Amino acid sequence: MLEIFKSNLAFWIAKREISRAELSRKAGYNQNKVTAILNGASMPSISVAVRFAAVLGISANDLLYPRPEIGVEFQDGDRSWQDRGADSAISNHLNRQVGEDTKGSITEFLLDWQGATNGDLGELGDIRQKIELFGSPDACLMLPKPIEVGKASLAATVFGIENAEHLEKMFRASDKTIATAVAESHFKALSGEAKVDYFRMNVVEDGKVIYGVDYRRILMRGFDRAPGGSNTYVLNYSQPIWYFGQSHGEPLKLRPGGKQQPVLSKLSARSDGPAVGALKDFG
Repeated sequence: MLEIFKSNLAFWIAKREISRAELSRKAGYNQNKVTAILNGASMPSISVAVRFAAVLGISANDLLYPRPEIGVEFQDGDRSWQDRGADSAISNHLNRQVGEDTKGSITEFLLDWQGATNGDLGELGDIRQKIELFGSPDACLMLPKPIEVGKASLAATVFGIENAEHLEKMFRASDKTIATAVAESHFKALSGEAKVDYFRMNVVEDGKVIYGVDYRRILMRGFDRAPGGSNTYVLNYSQPIWYFGQSHGEPLKLRPGGKQQPVLSKLSARSDGPAVGALKDFG
């Protein structure tokens, strides 16, 4: 297994044109970590594989298992989408639209991370900036409880959500069916059920849709280590896959009771076209 890992690691370092020291630092280790592994002086763990994979934009499996024979190797950005059945037209567009996220590397990282660490938030590194964290919902009001909004999360970069308090106010002011459905999904995630779904968020002003984004959402349980125990949270990562309406640039400024309000629908199926699919009312 060590020889396979060393061979794969060397292959991806060369392919990504990244130095050993840079990979070590970006993964959160001493700059000599990679060299120590390649020289056989250090034995890599699953957690190490997950961190290296996140930096390299691949799955941890690409480091842990033998590479495919020549002729069937996946090209950059194709593997994770093909594994999930996305068509090439969508994949090509996504690679133009949203960069590194479209390779599926973050979603794969999170799945690998949960399996390797059981959801230890201390092992997330910079990925934490791309997620939202929630506590246990208010069971009486069926309201989600935002705890943290990453600066690079979909909520912040697209909809202009500034912090957890801002997001909570949006839930309180939104259609009750949205808040209830999100709260229900959070209860399921807290029970240990990781789930991936597709959604469309439209922004409506004066009864007209002015902007929208289709995205893939992954919910899973995470925890942080605290004195005397640990706290459990719901981790939400939303990966945009298609924008429509006004051009995507500066984030919107959604405000409770403002002119622009979100309307959420669940995509019940993927289709051959961009962000189309049989839409089902959320709730």
